[in-house]
Amino acid sequence: MELEMLDLIRRIQNEEPLSPTDEARLDSLLLAQHDAMRACLAHLESVEPSPEWRLGLDARLRDSVVPALVRGLEDDVPSMAWRSALNDRLQAIRPKRRWTLGWNLAAIGGCAAAIAAVWVYQTRTPLPSPKPVDSIEAQLIAAHQDTARAIDLGVASLAPDAAGAGTPASPRWTEFDLEAL
Repeated sequence: MELEMLDLIRRIQNEEPLSPTDEARLDSLLLAQHDAMRACLAHLESVEPSPEWRLGLDARLRDSVVPALVRGLEDDVPSMAWRSALNDRLQAIRPKRRWTLGWNLAAIGGCAAAIAAVWVYQTRTPLPSPKPVDSIEAQLIAAHQDTARAIDLGVASLAPDAAGAGTPASPRWTEFDLEAL
């Protein structure tokens, strides 16, 4: 089993293609390793380490190679000259900012046009209302509107009643007036 695993690892490192049976074997080995690791971790989580073991761990960590290497590193604080040189290089490769006055002028022009439109709308003079013309056409239109209102209101006529109260009677037209249209 160990040789099988080493052979698969070598083939993976050399980027050799794996056959479907090799892939299945690799999956089963990884699953077995995963289950074994999970069981080991479950056991470690359930057991409380003794104080002697913790002291021994602290001593092993103090004596290990990694803390000695970390202590041997110098305190690497970049100098101000190096930072300044870095800023200069970054500004040299930074994309140049385009001049955006065109967009600013477009926005200002749009606001000015909107203000002008509001000002024109607010200060315009109202159109004079047409003066009533006492022509036959105006009388026909008035009579038509009166009749349409009477139909909308559901009354027979808007003509004045017998007592003479109400709106003035619409003028009577002769046949000559109607033919003149």
